[in-house]
Amino acid sequence: MKLKGIGTFEQHVEKIVLGVMMVVLLAVVSLQFLYEPNRVEAGGKEIRPQEVFGHLETSVNKLRADVDDPNPSLPSIQTPSLVGELERAMSETSNLRQPQNVAFGPTISIGGEDVGGPIAAGPIMAMPIQEPMSPTAASSWITVDPYALMDNDELAAYVSARQPYDLVGVSVESTLDGAATMAMLREGDANHRPIPSTWWRTGVAVMEVVAERQELGRDGQWSSAMPVNQIPGAFDLMEAVGMDVEPTPIELREIVQDALDSVDAIARPSYVPQIAGPDWMAPTKAIERNQQFSSMSEVDVVRAKRRLAKQAVQRLEDQLAEGPRDRTSSQRDSGGGGLISAPGGQRNPNRQNNNAERDAAREAARVASINRQIDKKLDQIQDLEDQLADLGFPVATDDDQNDQLANADEDENSEFLGNESFQFWVHDLDVVPGAVYRYRLRVKVNNPIYGKDKALNAEIGDDLDLARQPYAFSPWSAWTDPVMVGQESYLFLSKADEARRTGGGISLIGGSGASVSAEVYHMYYGHYRRGSITLEPGDMAHTEVRVGDGLYLFDTELVEKDVAYRLAGVIENDKFGRGNVRDRRPAGASPDDPQDMFIVPVDPVGRGPQQTQTPTNNRNDRRNNPEPVEPEELPEGVTEAPTKVPVTLDAMLLDVVQLPIGESGADGSSPLFYVYFETQGGVVEHRRPDQDRDTPIYEAVRASYQLGQPVDEEEDE
Repeated sequence: MKLKGIGTFEQHVEKIVLGVMMVVLLAVVSLQFLYEPNRVEAGGKEIRPQEVFGHLETSVNKLRADVDDPNPSLPSIQTPSLVGELERAMSETSNLRQPQNVAFGPTISIGGEDVGGPIAAGPIMAMPIQEPMSPTAASSWITVDPYALMDNDELAAYVSARQPYDLVGVSVESTLDGAATMAMLREGDANHRPIPSTWWRTGVAVMEVVAERQELGRDGQWSSAMPVNQIPGAFDLMEAVGMDVEPTPIELREIVQDALDSVDAIARPSYVPQIAGPDWMAPTKAIERNQQFSSMSEVDVVRAKRRLAKQAVQRLEDQLAEGPRDRTSSQRDSGGGGLISAPGGQRNPNRQNNNAERDAAREAARVASINRQIDKKLDQIQDLEDQLADLGFPVATDDDQNDQLANADEDENSEFLGNESFQFWVHDLDVVPGAVYRYRLRVKVNNPIYGKDKALNAEIGDDLDLARQPYAFSPWSAWTDPVMVGQESYLFLSKADEARRTGGGISLIGGSGASVSAEVYHMYYGHYRRGSITLEPGDMAHTEVRVGDGLYLFDTELVEKDVAYRLAGVIENDKFGRGNVRDRRPAGASPDDPQDMFIVPVDPVGRGPQQTQTPTNNRNDRRNNPEPVEPEELPEGVTEAPTKVPVTLDAMLLDVVQLPIGESGADGSSPLFYVYFETQGGVVEHRRPDQDRDTPIYEAVRASYQLGQPVDEEEDE
């Protein structure tokens, strides 16, 4: 049956589609056998599907072998530098925009400083440090504490091979205006912008004090400048922090904190520990004290000795009040571990009793020794008061108050920035007695710009080298006045007689009858000791000086330190850490009070015999010990210093010549003489006896002798 309106294609289209699909199906099936289009990617390459499981098995076995490998190969790891990143970040802090003034009012003030304000034009300023002011130098003799040499081997090179270890040195002092430095850090100057406060507020400290010296030659010319070495045992900041290379900016910031904590040790170092001689003082105060020493009258000298004797009594009484030492003999015998045990672990009662008896005997000997010294000092005080009465200045009730004149403590403001007078000093032990020197100083501080190179801008004139320098230096100070180092021995002429003349009235050199009398002073145990001498032409200057008794020499291997200090009259207590110094506490002061140095007061105007005499020491009531005390037997290892010391000077008398003119005086004209000596190196010098003792040197030497002279010694003029 023929369908109306339907074509042949329309009638058979489904058969055509079915036929095409069958052809495609047959083609796909055929391709599976003719080609390999189905592949899987594994391990970076393509494999057939049937090989997938084999490849997976191989990979698993390899992974298991890697896990079981005892020495696997590890990948390299790059560790980031946290310190470097921090330094980089901190060096770029100044790239932040600075606060600007606003049009709505004044800038904010925090802590008295403007946070806002215009940025100063110009390149950044270098670390501003002022020139040190008013440098002063002073020479001093002391006797070194022999126990200090046990802890400081290098110090032995500066002292003699035998005790007493008398040592001369020079100290140089100056000040810095830290307030001016801070003002420049805040404000800059007309040509530079200031250093950002965030760079220096973490701390600016004095890292080192540097000194140079020149020596005056025989030709009157100064030598080239030479660096001054630190004294043995001085604090070394870089050694203390364990660094011998240039620090990084971060390391320097940590070192600055150590420097701020150690400012006294760096800027005001301790002198050598001493057991005799005038206490060390900063040069400005030492000069003031020495001037007072030189101008002391006989009454001043007696009062000074009385003061020292009273303070010695107070110190000894303090030692009595302290009681015995805590460390007993039983602890010493057992190494500090208690009583020695008997066999079987039980304590030995006999040993315990012996130790107790030994401790009691030692304590009794200690108390007896101190009482003997108190008796001796009280006798000296009475003798001195008798001398004052004979001189017309009997002891009055206000004497002790007048005698308490003392120096103010050194400036303890350790901050450099903001301090208008930051005090610092150095010591020089590499000096020659009798030589003349002058000194200059400067200080080294940390440089706040160090490591900030990325924050600087060379296009506006910034000096990039400033960021590469860890330290900044102040300018050199001016040179000090010349300072003469005290000689070990001096000869001062007192009078002279010319030789008899021969025919024609011509004096023969070395002729019969020429002579000269002189005083000889020699440094021994912290003071100059005096002797006298008479010379004829051809004689070398050789004599003996009297030392007096009560001075001791110690075998440091046998004598305990506290025993030696008690006999020497010193204490191991100084708030400035300057070693062992004499106890300067006024009578009645607490042992814990700060120790102040003293200046001898000059006689008050108007003091005289009309003042009421009120003795301060009654010999019958001095102490509560009616039994006489036998002379002390010195401990093993302690010997008394000789009472006389031989002295030879490198000077030979050549001749004595009378000048043709005389010196007019109230009693008429007195002859004048020239005395000729040949001294070290064959140098011939001439001196006048009438002028030889009219010098500041003689006054200073004489004052040292008078203060060190035993109370009961009478001078041989």
